[in-house]
Amino acid sequence: MYETVQVKNISSCVSCHAEKKHGHDHRDYQHQRYDSKNPSCFLIIIHSLPLWMVIDMLPCLMAVITFVLILAARISYLKKREAEDKRAFWEREREADKAPARDITDLPYINIPIDKFPLDKAENEEELSAVKKIRELTGNGILNLSDYTNTDLKLMYGPKNLDRLKACDENFLTMEKNLLTLSDARIAAGDFKNALIYLEFLSSCRSDLSSVYIDSGTCLRELRMPGKIRILMEYVPSLHLTLESKVLKSLEADLAAIGEENIVVSDRSGSEIHR
Repeated sequence: MYETVQVKNISSCVSCHAEKKHGHDHRDYQHQRYDSKNPSCFLIIIHSLPLWMVIDMLPCLMAVITFVLILAARISYLKKREAEDKRAFWEREREADKAPARDITDLPYINIPIDKFPLDKAENEEELSAVKKIRELTGNGILNLSDYTNTDLKLMYGPKNLDRLKACDENFLTMEKNLLTLSDARIAAGDFKNALIYLEFLSSCRSDLSSVYIDSGTCLRELRMPGKIRILMEYVPSLHLTLESKVLKSLEADLAAIGEENIVVSDRSGSEIHR
């Protein structure tokens, strides 16, 4: 008579099968639970399967093993790359902290042409506030340093000048924001000529805001100035804008709206955009 054994989990099934096949006592396996981290359990399961089933599973097993190996190699590479990048960053940062201070008086500071701006056109409270902030910036140091990190600036001019340079960059951002406020208000009022004065100045400062160039295209379209739109389209790729393609497409639409089609301009990647 066989002794009745109640099977409660997969480990019991594996144990029973192993007992029948190899003549081991069931008690030898009753405490060995299935564990995905225990290779012996996996081997017991595989060993307990019929040969034909194991053969059928081989392609899937090989695919899984290959995937796991590739994934492990990729993770290892990324961790190594991250460690190298972090080490290089801190090495460069230590070098920057030791850089000597350099003269920054001859940097290309931006002068706000207050007399050329149509500030008297300001009407509402928002415009008047923007005008006030622009006037306050006059005479202060303004620099467009958007292309540089703090580490770059310390390496170039020394850590002692970093706070001063950051203040100049903040002044540029403040100027940029408030001039855009004024240009937006002029566009909303249909005063495209005066809006363009603000936008062209920001463009000459190499602003990296795509709205500067999209709004410029709008003004040039309304003023029927296709030649300037084409010049702007040639200028935009040199700025390396994040939304360069969007800007060029907007300018294309502006040209098309005034009958200037079939123009070809290359974007930063070198691919042609048909106008």
